[in-house]
Amino acid sequence: MFVCAECSAIFEEPKQCYGQQLEYFGTPCRESRVACPYCGEACVSAFRCDLCGEYIVDDYVEVDGVGKFCENHCRKRKIGE
Repeated sequence: MFVCAECSAIFEEPKQCYGQQLEYFGTPCRESRVACPYCGEACVSAFRCDLCGEYIVDDYVEVDGVGKFCENHCRKRKIGE
């Protein structure tokens, strides 16, 4: 999944955008980036927190065999509680 940094849209596949035709050391090339299919702005990869279901785009905690958990929406617990 992807989340748009500008309009906060959530989508499965970003739009591929290509910049102008350039030439580096005699080799033609074109810069590309992924963008939101709705507004065309930058997007970031995201996935759902396995505990609260919110989309995670920043820091997270991953527990082997259990899942990925967001840092902002889930309570932190001490080991042994």
